[in-house]
Amino acid sequence: MTTPSLKGLTVLNTRPVARQAGLSAAIKAAGGRAVELPLLSIAPLQDAAAKARIEGSIEDLAQFAVLVFVSVPAAEIGVDLIRRRWPRLPPGLIALGLGPATGEALRPLLQVPEPELEDLTIVIADGSGSEAVLDLPMMSPARLQGRRVAVFRGRGGRELLAQGLQQRGAQVEYVEVYERVAVAYRPGEVAAVMAREGVDAAVITSVEALGCYSAALGPDMAAASLIPLVLPSARVQDAARQAGFPHAVNAAGSDAPSLLRALSTLRARSTSP
Repeated sequence: MTTPSLKGLTVLNTRPVARQAGLSAAIKAAGGRAVELPLLSIAPLQDAAAKARIEGSIEDLAQFAVLVFVSVPAAEIGVDLIRRRWPRLPPGLIALGLGPATGEALRPLLQVPEPELEDLTIVIADGSGSEAVLDLPMMSPARLQGRRVAVFRGRGGRELLAQGLQQRGAQVEYVEVYERVAVAYRPGEVAAVMAREGVDAAVITSVEALGCYSAALGPDMAAASLIPLVLPSARVQDAARQAGFPHAVNAAGSDAPSLLRALSTLRARSTSP
């Protein structure tokens, strides 16, 4: 597959520090320039009550039929916790990742050389939204009725997925393993960086990050709203437009290839006569 060209495009990479490197490298490999400015940091939950809930869910892992990981941090942190308690997984588990990036993260983290083993089946949903999971044949009411499903996520995530699973007869339990913390910037700092670096587009990969972006811009938002945003889903795209960012592009995924394809369309528009 040909790599999209981002030659001459300067992209603001707002992903958390631990997740910036891959996207920045992909942007550079495509001929663009990445400016790293994280909006959120990801922190494992450390309070005693949260840790007790997590440990209880992982102790009961054999009682679950499906483990759903809604993000890369959920996979990274959740699987690490699982491996500490379960060097060999209970048989028959299904691990499901929302979107290509999360799904692909499960294989090396679970030390699975092939998509299927006796102990584990890994499924990757094509999209990053709840609908992509609920559309899977394995998530039909006939297969979910009465079965327990663990949803690994960050604190305070969306309810749509759980509601859809419950409507199909599943018993859903959240395993919240991390929280998102806004990175603090001085007033005007983000806009100043974007102006100084000549940013042509910004990658924003969640509604939470979009909120941090808006808050960080503050009175500079009117000027910054002219800069296109590349977003991972229609939901985040709608939120961006409602927040006052009319130039919002849906990349239909938060993985680097999807984001690069969307960025390349912006470059094509900027270079067309």
